[in-house]
Amino acid sequence: VIVKSGPGTFLSLAVYDNYIFWSDWGRRAILRSNKYTGGDTKILRSDIPHQPMGIIAVANDTNSCELSPCSLLNGGCHDLCLLTPNGRVNCSCRGDRILLDDNRCVTKNSSCNMYSEFECGNGECIDYQLTCDGTPHCKDKSDEKLLYCENRSCRRGFRPCYNRRCIPHSKLCDGENDCGDNSDELDCKVSTCAAVEFRCADGTCIPRSARCNQNIDCADASDEKNCNNTDCTHFYKLGVKTTGFIRCNSTSLCVLPSWICDGSNDCGDYSDELKCPVQNKHKCEENYFGCPSGRCILNTWICDGQKDCEDGLDEFHCDSSCSWNQFACSAQKCISKHWICDGEDDCGDGLDESDSICGAATCAVDMFSCQGSHACVPRHWLCDGERDCPNGSDELSTAGCAPNNTCDENAFMCHNKVCIPKQFVCDHDDDCGDGSDESQQCGYRECTAEEFSCADGRCLLNTQWQCDGDFDCPDHSDEAPLNPKCKSAEQSCNSSFFMCKNGRCIPSGSLCDNKDDCGDGSDERNCHINECLSKKVSGCSQDCQDLPVSYKCKCWPGFQLKDDGKTCVDIDECSLGFPCSQQCINTYGTYKCLCTDGYEIQPDNPNGCKSLSDEEPFLILADHHEIRKISTDGSNYTLLKQGLNNVIAIDFDYREEFIYWIDSSRPNGSRINRMCLNGSDIKVVHNTAVPNALAVDWIGKNLYWSDTEKRIIEVSKLNGLYPTILVSKRLKFPRDLSLDPRAGYLYWIDCCEYPHIGRVGMDGTNQSVVIETKISRPMALTIDYVNHRLYWADENHIEFSNMDGSHRHKVPNQDIPGVIALTLFEDYIYWTDGKTKSLSRAHKTSGADRLSLINSWHAITDIQVYHSYRQPDVSKHLCMINNGGCSHLCLLAPGKTHTCACPTNFYLAADNRTCLSNCTASQFRCKTDKCIPFWWKCDTVDDCGDGSDEPDDCPEFKCQPGRFQCGTGLCALPAFICDGENDCGDNSDELNCDTHVCLSGQFKCTKNQKCIPVNLRCNGQDDCGDEEDERDCPENSCSPDYFQCKTTKHCISKLWVCDEDPDCADASDEANCGECFVTLDGTYCICIII
Repeated sequence: VIVKSGPGTFLSLAVYDNYIFWSDWGRRAILRSNKYTGGDTKILRSDIPHQPMGIIAVANDTNSCELSPCSLLNGGCHDLCLLTPNGRVNCSCRGDRILLDDNRCVTKNSSCNMYSEFECGNGECIDYQLTCDGTPHCKDKSDEKLLYCENRSCRRGFRPCYNRRCIPHSKLCDGENDCGDNSDELDCKVSTCAAVEFRCADGTCIPRSARCNQNIDCADASDEKNCNNTDCTHFYKLGVKTTGFIRCNSTSLCVLPSWICDGSNDCGDYSDELKCPVQNKHKCEENYFGCPSGRCILNTWICDGQKDCEDGLDEFHCDSSCSWNQFACSAQKCISKHWICDGEDDCGDGLDESDSICGAATCAVDMFSCQGSHACVPRHWLCDGERDCPNGSDELSTAGCAPNNTCDENAFMCHNKVCIPKQFVCDHDDDCGDGSDESQQCGYRECTAEEFSCADGRCLLNTQWQCDGDFDCPDHSDEAPLNPKCKSAEQSCNSSFFMCKNGRCIPSGSLCDNKDDCGDGSDERNCHINECLSKKVSGCSQDCQDLPVSYKCKCWPGFQLKDDGKTCVDIDECSLGFPCSQQCINTYGTYKCLCTDGYEIQPDNPNGCKSLSDEEPFLILADHHEIRKISTDGSNYTLLKQGLNNVIAIDFDYREEFIYWIDSSRPNGSRINRMCLNGSDIKVVHNTAVPNALAVDWIGKNLYWSDTEKRIIEVSKLNGLYPTILVSKRLKFPRDLSLDPRAGYLYWIDCCEYPHIGRVGMDGTNQSVVIETKISRPMALTIDYVNHRLYWADENHIEFSNMDGSHRHKVPNQDIPGVIALTLFEDYIYWTDGKTKSLSRAHKTSGADRLSLINSWHAITDIQVYHSYRQPDVSKHLCMINNGGCSHLCLLAPGKTHTCACPTNFYLAADNRTCLSNCTASQFRCKTDKCIPFWWKCDTVDDCGDGSDEPDDCPEFKCQPGRFQCGTGLCALPAFICDGENDCGDNSDELNCDTHVCLSGQFKCTKNQKCIPVNLRCNGQDDCGDEEDERDCPENSCSPDYFQCKTTKHCISKLWVCDEDPDCADASDEANCGECFVTLDGTYCICIII
């Protein structure tokens, strides 16, 4: 449904261009809307006196009943495709460019010869005969473009081959296979010209009198070659009578010297237009720049980011694109100057590490010089278990390191002492380099019935992945030719053979030769009958291809044959795959791609969408000790922050220009930090256990993170205030987080024991699992906010689905076993590979255009695309207005609602907005609303995080932090507070015991307000003094190794029974013990129960 309205609205319809028009009886008006989307509705006229009836659209092209030939491959034109009045294609060029015979447009001042050379898209010149030969000779491959080769006509002086190549007329029938398919040597018959005729080289006949008459009569000018006694004295052409003519090199024609290299074929064989120098370009005035087209632009327009020249030459080789703190690898690539001579090839061609740049570089006194490179690393990085030098020499004996004999608990030590992650063991890849991680002891599991077994033993998650056109097995054993199932009967005969009815293959040349080569006569039936001449005979609804035997129905582009093999029906390209980057609308015979608000169709790709924003997107990278940034095409690579410990996760707040990251350096504790985009104003947001992933809520201004040690997901304000637990159930190993504030959901990956992708409302409600089948080791997660899709990496591929986990698809052509981070922007998915230590990108649905942006020696642990479109706005959300009325946390919730939440030790009041403190009388409330034990105040440690527990008027503290300081200056353990004993000497540890809350391992006696160890409860002894600790004791049942006291039901060890020491309160463990006799040597007693 495109447009929907009440009855009587649509009386008559008309369609023209991209609009649908209709007459409206109710409004007495004429309206229009976009015929694809129903949008852009406009009232064209509303003051019609009478109710409008029928409506038609009239224009110059409305009578055309066929699809425009320009809609298919642009009609074969390089630039403009125009139509003549009779509907034929007329190619044209924009601006000052000229049209060649093969429908290509070139500039007038092109450096390429327009007759013998081909101008590549990047301006290179190659021999015209090399075009469309199946081998790219242009660096940009423009000489093999399908749009060009399938639709071109050969230039004057050239003949087309069957395989689309073009060869000169002079090479026809010369006995050489110049076309490559021998089509230039076919139909070369012996001359049948009469005695009074001359045979041209191409076989045509002309009157012999036309030979050597200084006029071109043969198409290849062969009638004017090898002529004797040519006189140029009285030569004239086109009515020009003058002197000074000179003879052409190979024909009898004459030319004026000014005609050489003037762009016209005056000699007939183009010899006067070959090897011509580049034409002098128009000179521009001072302070102006000359474009190849002859246009002059101001010098100030050069390298300003706008292509003012027709071909963009004013934006080429812009050395000024590198700032003062960058190093220019080339005219198109800049890197940070900090990365020069650091041992890593950041330029890609080794320039930044070459001896010419780094030959005189030496390391400072406090730096270590890496062997085999110019890199320098701080000496305190030596022997720390991390490879900082490119070759790891900072961890070898040459750096004074002891041999490494251990790896951490999450790593596997190879025989060569290299440590690799445990999940890389027995995964069919030699990650160690010596094969020790893939030893014979590996118990490779057998593939299930639903999986496909690759030749190397790997298992594909789905048998349907075989024969799907994508190589999912690294050894390609899931596709043809290695997989015999991928070869159907039709494919068993190639194009040069004919498949008989009985399945036998015979050469095509054996058809209709009056011999039964098939054995069933099928190669001799219906020979020399063209069934395609009559639609009644063929039954083809569209096109028909006549074959030597029988025929084949074919369909126009955008249609497919039904099972009857004759009827063509429309293909719904939008439902079969992902032809469009964003929105796809199926139309009859084709489809149309649209872009959402903020995007437009790419000028060079009608199926792709590009941002309309003026800002340039870039990637921010978590790279071990540094946070870096790189342009999305890899051309500009710079530093944001260095000198960090171990950055493992990263995110950003675009509107506030903050970057957040997790620093997982165990000696200093794990932290969540924040800094400005320019690297200033670093602040610790949280000190927590083991955070491993974080996500910024740019709408509610909240921060979410997961903790692998606590197995929880927490949330706080972006400044670190009001932390609270969001998810604590059904979490094992949370790996990565992604937020969708527009829908109000948080997504996470849980790997290992129960691999799945989970979802929960950003307020902690509606927890569920969206992906749990056919997933084995998910590692990274991101969201496509435009198409509302989830992307995740699993095993050796990347998958995507709808946000609820439905309609799953693989990104084809991927073999990336070590993905550890994902992000997405426009048409591309970006990922980092922990095995190859690289950053790459590819098309987000097709997997095409794969490009490696960085190769590093450190694994890049996280990436994000920094751009406003990666944090789309949610207009007028209540959390953006006065914090949603919440006193502390305003959490987004599904359905564009919100929930007020409270930090730990607070609870929500009856108004569901205000948080009330839940700090006990034994706790101190920080200004951050955090609750800490009262004896932590003024203990010299900032436990609150804002210093509010350590004011300036604190008395001198002499005890260890965490202990209670008595009024006498003595130090007491917290368990001694209110224990009924004067441990301090001044009774200061026994004050305010009526409101004191005992520790978690204590029990409080009500009458005397005393705290006793909880293990004294129900032990059969009156520790409170009023037997309160022995009341309401549960019934006990002792294990076989224990004895149960008769009265208190308390359990004691059987070894304590009858040891003449009553352990039960009622001495029941010493009753009925009989007599004991001491042995002669006095070493032990023997007790006999009587």
